[in-house]
Amino acid sequence: MHSAVQSTQITLTWTSSSTDFVNTYTVSYTGVQGCSAAPSDSVTSTTTTTTITGLQENITFQFRLTATNSAGTSTPDAVYEYTMPSTCKNEC
Repeated sequence: MHSAVQSTQITLTWTSSSTDFVNTYTVSYTGVQGCSAAPSDSVTSTTTTTTITGLQENITFQFRLTATNSAGTSTPDAVYEYTMPSTCKNEC
């Protein structure tokens, strides 16, 4: 999985390794550290890229990818971890 990170959004891009038709991809994410409570959520995409907005600065997020087709949902891919950059100069 590759990423382009800005202060409150991340664009994730991946390569499909499946030869089966994929209906949707789901990226689940969870904030795992930082100065305040971080959200957990998921987004779906019908392509191999998605942009997640509204993320908090200075929080580390873990992202997991699954694919769904007529046979069901795949097991989650490896965990990808990214820390959102901070635009403030003060510590939390």
